[in-house]
Amino acid sequence: MLVVAVATLYTVLVFFCLMRIDRNRMLLDRLLRTAAQEFSSGLAVNDLAAMEDAAEQLGDDLENLHTLSALIRPLAPLHPALSTRLIALDSAEYLTDAVSLLFEGAAPALQHLSEERAADRVGGAEGAHLARFVDLLRLSQPTFAEARRALDAARAALAVNALAPLSESMLAEVSQLRSLIDDADAALQIVQGAPESLTRILGLSAPQTYLILAANNDEIRPSGGYVSVWGWMRIADGRAVESAFAPTTTESPAPPPAVLASSLSIPDWWVRFDEPIYAAWDGSWHADFSETAQLAAWYYDNGDNPHLPVNGVIGIDLTAVEYLLDALGGCALDDGVRVTSQNFRSIVYDIRAQGEAPLAHKQYLVDLYAQMIGAWQSADADTQTRLLNAILRALSERHLAVYFRDVNAQSAAQRLGWTGTPQVSTGDYLLFADANIAANKSSSAIERLFAYDVSLDAAGNGSAALTVFYTFSAAAAERDPAVRPEHYGRNRDYATLWQVFTPPTAQIAVDAPPDPGVRLERTDTLARFIGITTVPMGGGSRAALRYVLPGVVEPVGAYSRYRLTLEKQLGADADRYHITITLPPGCEVISAAPEASAVHDLVQQMLEYDLAVESRAQIDILYRLKDG
Repeated sequence: MLVVAVATLYTVLVFFCLMRIDRNRMLLDRLLRTAAQEFSSGLAVNDLAAMEDAAEQLGDDLENLHTLSALIRPLAPLHPALSTRLIALDSAEYLTDAVSLLFEGAAPALQHLSEERAADRVGGAEGAHLARFVDLLRLSQPTFAEARRALDAARAALAVNALAPLSESMLAEVSQLRSLIDDADAALQIVQGAPESLTRILGLSAPQTYLILAANNDEIRPSGGYVSVWGWMRIADGRAVESAFAPTTTESPAPPPAVLASSLSIPDWWVRFDEPIYAAWDGSWHADFSETAQLAAWYYDNGDNPHLPVNGVIGIDLTAVEYLLDALGGCALDDGVRVTSQNFRSIVYDIRAQGEAPLAHKQYLVDLYAQMIGAWQSADADTQTRLLNAILRALSERHLAVYFRDVNAQSAAQRLGWTGTPQVSTGDYLLFADANIAANKSSSAIERLFAYDVSLDAAGNGSAALTVFYTFSAAAAERDPAVRPEHYGRNRDYATLWQVFTPPTAQIAVDAPPDPGVRLERTDTLARFIGITTVPMGGGSRAALRYVLPGVVEPVGAYSRYRLTLEKQLGADADRYHITITLPPGCEVISAAPEASAVHDLVQQMLEYDLAVESRAQIDILYRLKDG
């Protein structure tokens, strides 16, 4: 009877602990996901305090559960699921400690920033309060170092040899926990490097000059759009102390000597320029903004231009300008017309259509941008907050991108996804970039729909078919102020020189219809398909590719993982994808994140997804062969 009683007690404790571990794992996931969302949209101190309290309560609960689990740990070697969950419990406890320390270290700096905003001092002595913000982050570095040690312990607890063998359910849970650790690690790297990076970026120790590329994404290019207006901005003590804008012409900004064009390596498939040197300014073929920014900085620095060399480059398109106009509540120029996000493009294109002066519309943009910077500098605290949110939105949706010559600052910006650099992950990858080569302004009137079908085989290879359906409807052309005979001239149709970025092992399928207009190039990290498609006004067209992906499936013990990462081109509206993923015959799905919109159990199981990709999205499927 005593033995039965003890066994029953242990069973109850095991069941209780397993339930509590699962509950706390879900709480930890929710806490970190909420923190990530708040950080990306502008973290308020009240939000930080609430999450800090939640992390503290979760930490206390995990600590109590750890104490309680001491009674059942002797059974762990006999119960693989319990053993793995206890390891996950230890890792989650370390991770929660790291997150709590991260919040604790960030609190003083964010509290200071909040108090400055509440006192409406943001528009005044920026240098003093930003310097204090950076100093507080620097003083918190010992706390962040403690967080680093806790995070390293969380990662070490999940060592592969300690978790073998993993059950099906636990494999997904441990994978999720590792993902949370990676997210916390990225955030910690940012705050640990923030004092030095912010000191440079904000001009707290020495003034910084930034080149501004104001791109027109109505004439889309791989990294945003045609640079119709450019400018420079001098930052000192966190304020724009000096700035100037000008229309882009062959002499503005002053170009480098033509002889330097020989140092440019322009692909033979790209647009031909009468003067190749201009390909470094407004003709970049790169879908990575940092590459385009480096070309522009090279062009600017080698010309007779002010404030050389520049410390970084800011790329902004018309959509981001609309977001900023919303935050400002509009902006009035000398003509008395209040420019808003609703009438902005119409006003500019009306001026362009009138044709009173060749660059009148660009000069209008020059005046508007100067006015907006002035309004930003004198804005009250509420407007500053709206502007910050607008900037964060534009960065997250890839309508605004930054490049810093400072390596640490660039690295932090890249971790945040602000540099427009493709973030290639393991597994499958897809980025589609258009370049409007018709020299018209019709890109915003073009609707794109992506269909991506992938079939996986038992050996871990993939067969992919990508189709991009373009529609240039008469109704869209009629509504769009950029699509007028005065603007498109003889080029009324839309023509795009597109690039498709895929994993480096991709190959054109042997049974694909031959298309002499499509070519394939590859680097160590990416393969790139290149082609041209023309879309008639009032009609539609499509670009289609079929290719194979050797080794696209990652083996995970006895299981297989297919991971697809989708990224959106800078300057484009959200990409709409319909995706079908067909698994090998006789497969069983262990986990799928996100959940598929439809699942079809045919001879081979097929998962369907409908996604709108604003910036970056990922599909992660773990499966196994039933007879494996």
